[in-house]
Amino acid sequence: MQIGDLSRQTDVNIETIRYYERIGVLPKPARQPNGRRTYSPADAERLGFIRHARELGFDLPSIRILLALQERPEASCEDASHIAQEQLEAGESRIVRLLLLQDELARMVSDGEHRQIRSKSGQQGREHDRPGENDRSDQDKRGCVHPINIPGAVRSFRPS
Repeated sequence: MQIGDLSRQTDVNIETIRYYERIGVLPKPARQPNGRRTYSPADAERLGFIRHARELGFDLPSIRILLALQERPEASCEDASHIAQEQLEAGESRIVRLLLLQDELARMVSDGEHRQIRSKSGQQGREHDRPGENDRSDQDKRGCVHPINIPGAVRSFRPS
């Protein structure tokens, strides 16, 4: 099969396939006399594994190790288990950060529904509060938009 066929079969972009070849995660394919790449079903299977591993959040160095282990049936599963454990922990950490972000955004939405909107000059705009409701000194000074209060949230949050 040619690169376009492989791309359609595995749902991997042609340029991504070429990139994987350049970095050695996918072996260089055989070439036809006209120079076109020819891929085998084994190449499609390997690329499918790479795509699935990427969807699970594995980085390319980890995928390279997993592929090498896959090619050595006598190898211990301990290395693969260690890599999977690291990925599990990273996923759990992302989930915790996302839940904290969700809570913070829900608080911002809730606070915004009951707050007074102030202009940059500090003058009162539309009134959303009743006196005494949601009294927080930090809110009164900053208007409706507050910094997200999750330590390291912006630095550490990377969507997958």
